[in-house]
Amino acid sequence: MDLQEKRSLLHGSYQILWNWAENRGYQVIESSEFEDACWSDVKQITINARQGIEKRLYALLHECGHALIRSSWHSFSNQYPAHAHAEIKKQTNPSKSYRISVLEEEVEAWKRGLRLANRLGIYIDEEKYNQNKTHYLLTYAQWATE
Repeated sequence: MDLQEKRSLLHGSYQILWNWAENRGYQVIESSEFEDACWSDVKQITINARQGIEKRLYALLHECGHALIRSSWHSFSNQYPAHAHAEIKKQTNPSKSYRISVLEEEVEAWKRGLRLANRLGIYIDEEKYNQNKTHYLLTYAQWATE
């Protein structure tokens, strides 16, 4: 596959995923002003537009993974109690249990993003997806152990 074909597949995959998120009530916003994030309380996903299409696709998959995890507050609060409790209290000084809970959710969001890609039949380069996952999980692991 040449570069043009790959770019076309990535753009098509990104659009399919964007539509998937919007069909679930999420507004997807792309801007160079935003970080990649899923704001489940307001049903918004933000994607940093300074990244190339492939990294934006993997970021959107990951944020959709968060949307899936948080689709049921009851399930989310049972699976990630320290995280859920901190979200309710708007804590500013995160406990160790909160940090580990966030790290656990981050790992799960990457897993769910990959499963979503497979379920939707969208194109991804699994090796590059895993490289992105490793990069971001390492930053969370460092933060969690500070």
